[in-house]
Amino acid sequence: MAFPRPWSPILIVLLLVSILGTACAGSAPAAIPELAIQAADFSFTAPDSIPGGLTRISMTNIGKEDHHAQLARLNDGVTVTQFQDTLKKGEAAVFPLVTFEGGAGGMPAGGKSSGLADLPSGQYLVLCFFPSPDGTPHLVKGMIKSLPVTAKPAKAPTPPKAQTVDLGDFSFTGVAASYGPGSFTLEGVNKGKQVHELIAVKVADGVTAEQLRQILSAPPSAGGPPPGPPPFAFAGGMQAVMAGAKAYGEFNLQPGQYAFLCFVPDPSNGTPRVALGMYTPFTVK
Repeated sequence: MAFPRPWSPILIVLLLVSILGTACAGSAPAAIPELAIQAADFSFTAPDSIPGGLTRISMTNIGKEDHHAQLARLNDGVTVTQFQDTLKKGEAAVFPLVTFEGGAGGMPAGGKSSGLADLPSGQYLVLCFFPSPDGTPHLVKGMIKSLPVTAKPAKAPTPPKAQTVDLGDFSFTGVAASYGPGSFTLEGVNKGKQVHELIAVKVADGVTAEQLRQILSAPPSAGGPPPGPPPFAFAGGMQAVMAGAKAYGEFNLQPGQYAFLCFVPDPSNGTPRVALGMYTPFTVK
């Protein structure tokens, strides 16, 4: 009768490596899924539905005008038809019908932006609130895309490493005076009682950050922004979230003068948050 030989140290090591490798592979974090959106003049192209959970929302602007991709979840009992009918009364009229869940910030033609948000299941709309030169908001022109979001997967992705910026009523806290060129991620936490966003704009050459603040803060009675091209260019960011919520903005910025701001209008009088103090300049160098 033959007895099995004792295992050699080499075989034991190889077995342990195999076991540990399998264990590590099984515990690898789940990748963050991407919701890819194309924004045209004036429509969105996006998947018919997506699973919920932490999602990277990326928007590529293939149109000629500036666009963003705001995700809004219809509140319980609200239908798409009801939203569209209410929209005829004005943009502010639809605010009580939805829960803002973040999205991809504004970019000019040919640009791409991205943000991350933890999406609960529900019926969503992808919206662009930007106005055309004639003053008509893009969502009125057809930039509304229905997007069902199903249940979250069992394994959740790991949130990205990010610096936190607090969004208050009406200011930003935690913005650095400068950032290095290239990519970085910010977590925007809404500490206020109203809806807020964290949008980056690049200040135009020949304009100071303070001059841009004054232009964007001018009340309509004072003539509002001057005619002609805006003195800034959109540079991405985190779209609006509700009080107490958070999302992420992913930025890829080149050297220059920038500002973070919030354009969300007050539903009661239409005053944008930037005119109430939500404007913080920074540099990229």
